[in-house]
Amino acid sequence: MENTGTYKTRSASNPNDIVDAIFTDRQFIYDLTKETAKNSLFPVNRRIAIKSPDMVNAFNIPCINEADVIKFYCDIFCSGRKPGWLFTPGAKKASDKKKEKDAVTKDQIKRYRDFYNLSQREVEERLALITDYTIGQIKMLDDLENGRNINERKIKH
Repeated sequence: MENTGTYKTRSASNPNDIVDAIFTDRQFIYDLTKETAKNSLFPVNRRIAIKSPDMVNAFNIPCINEADVIKFYCDIFCSGRKPGWLFTPGAKKASDKKKEKDAVTKDQIKRYRDFYNLSQREVEERLALITDYTIGQIKMLDDLENGRNINERKIKH
């Protein structure tokens, strides 16, 4: 079998490459060593469990041959392309929102919670769902309490 070039760029020590190969490159999976398969089974199982949690749970036993499990996944799922459910879009965006949330101090959040008579859970839900707007509201309240000009700050809606 001739090497197409994608096989060389994959790293057997990278679980993301192994997950990718389960769906696209059967030969790469069959060439994995038992040690590599053993070290990669947990992250592979986490990714496969998104779609098939019962199947992953069935293979979650201590004495199982990890290489055979990964080969089985490849036999079931190998279609030549990665499925849409495998990599969740917006993971980078979620980390950006977390950075924005961290820009607001705990003290500011507490004052916002007290001002609007909210529970901590309600504030966390607002920060998760409407991050930009809630952070703008928290900063605007902070500006009001500290006597700063609120017209200088733009609030994203």
